Order: sequence, then structure tokens, then C-alpha cells
Amino acid sequence: MSGNDKTGNIIKQSIPVDDTQFKPIYLQMPEPKDDFDRVKLSLITEFPSCFQIINSAVDCDRAQHSKIPGKPGSSKKCEKLRAHLNFCILSTFCPMESSALVHCMGGKIPFDSETPLRCSSDFQNFDNCLQKKATDFEANPNPPPPKAKVMYVDENTTLPK
Repeated sequence: MSGNDKTGNIIKQSIPVDDTQFKPIYLQMPEPKDDFDRVKLSLITEFPSCFQIINSAVDCDRAQHSKIPGKPGSSKKCEKLRAHLNFCILSTFCPMESSALVHCMGGKIPFDSETPLRCSSDFQNFDNCLQKKATDFEANPNPPPPKAKVMYVDENTTLPK
């Protein structure tokens, strides 16, 4: 799946080949000009499936003149976008559990501890999955390579397939 975002950047999302391997993802982005761009690039490289919310949250911080991108409390206007960003990143580690939770919550993400009682088991499953992933990472802290490769290109560059 590929497409353009509002800034004209091209995104190619990965499609799982099997449980351990992904097709490459190529992102066309301008070179970073400031800390906001560097944060955006760093997050997109690690979490390409969260591109849109990363872009929106970092751009919101920039528009609100936050001194540090993503710093909690730096802007109330960006608080919900950052909550969505955090949930998107966490859901990349436990996609099935996060999908079940979002489905139970009627398409919404948990925000400010607003999880309905009927969704408490889905929330607990998601939390247990995240705890297991954290424990697994502590036991083997060698992270896999980034899921995306960022190339600085112009309009004449042909992306590899």
C-alpha cells in the first residue's frame, strides 16, 4: 500500500511476508531542518505504520511553539494527538491485542484511563502483552534493524521495488 500525505511525502508501507520478515519500506522525506524533523524522522524510521499520527503530532508541537517535540505537558492542544501517537507505537508491539481493545471501545483509543468496564479484559490482555514484550526485550536487548529505510531523494529518483 502506498500513498501521499498532506505534505507530498511518499509512503510505502510494509506488508508482512511471514511472521519475521517484511518487505522494505521506502519513505521520501525532506532532509531534517530542526529538532522536530529529527524526531519525526527517528520515529517514522522505527514505526512506519504510525507515519500519519507521527507527522500530525510533531507538526502540532511545532505549530504550538513547543521547545521540545513530544514533551508531555508542552501543549494541551497536542495532548490527544500525543496519546494517539503513544497508542500507535505501543500497538506495533501487540497488534492483535490493541485491535481487540480498540474494537471493544468502539473505534476509540484508551485516553486518560477512560477504559469502560466491559473492555477491562481486553485492556488487561494488551497490558500483559506489553509487559511480556518488555520482559523479552530485557532478556535479549539486541533490537532488530529498523523497519524502514529513509532515502533523501528528488523528483527524478526511482525507488527500488
